[in-house]
Amino acid sequence: VSALTLERGTTFGRKTTYPRSTSGITYRGGTGFYAVADDGQSGEGGLYPYEIVLSADGKTVVSATTCTTNLSIKLSGTYDLEGVAYDAGSGNVWAADETRETIREYNPQTGAVVSEFAIPAILKNYNVGNYGMESLTISPDGLTLWTANEDTLEGDGPVSSRTKGGVVRLMRFTRPDGKMPWRFDR
Repeated sequence: VSALTLERGTTFGRKTTYPRSTSGITYRGGTGFYAVADDGQSGEGGLYPYEIVLSADGKTVVSATTCTTNLSIKLSGTYDLEGVAYDAGSGNVWAADETRETIREYNPQTGAVVSEFAIPAILKNYNVGNYGMESLTISPDGLTLWTANEDTLEGDGPVSSRTKGGVVRLMRFTRPDGKMPWRFDR
């Protein structure tokens, strides 16, 4: 699978479409994608279905549509959604909530929680402010899930600045098949 790259001068505008605070996106097949919005205070937080049509060479966005009103699928018990990953095996989505320090599986039609798994103590206990789980992805075979913190955890060194980077922990969760629960691997 090759990455989508937009050439210089390509624009993607969302003038009157929602959400205004997209923080994560995942491919769900065909032209379908899901995006999450992370702004719990504005009321725009939730899951948004997108349709994105690419050019024949797969390098240019021909059209992209989402809802034109704030009619997202509200994911139960979330506040600060940052990452989303589509689970092709179940048809559900996994979403990372940075503030609530959770990764939960949701039914994308209803927003109901299907399952949740434990976050490693290092991430929960040593997170500095609002710099927790910022990403989420599932491997194509559906057996590995990855997330990473946004900035340096307490004890890992100084937080990043405009001139110097920080330490980020890449965390892997695995399962023996698409029906088994995730377990922290490293």
